[in-house]
Amino acid sequence: MELKVGDIIRFRFKGSNAHNDWSPPALITEHFQTIETNAQNWRLGTEPFPNIWVVLCDGMRCMANEDVHEIEVISPVDFFPPKESEDESG
Repeated sequence: MELKVGDIIRFRFKGSNAHNDWSPPALITEHFQTIETNAQNWRLGTEPFPNIWVVLCDGMRCMANEDVHEIEVISPVDFFPPKESEDESG
């Protein structure tokens, strides 16, 4: 998934199947790539740290991690649905 600063996302822990486990809409404000794949890793024998996304969610700064969270890019239409048109017959 190609995320970028400025995207509006929602996220939840991987493996969670409940519809209400999704976060409220969150704006990506910062991105950190902690360790490059070929760099020395102080956590010997483990994979490098994942991409970290700092988001503004319900007025708080939160962290979304692609290894721990399922992340979905959403658009304004997802949380501001268009108004239904009035009856056209009358």
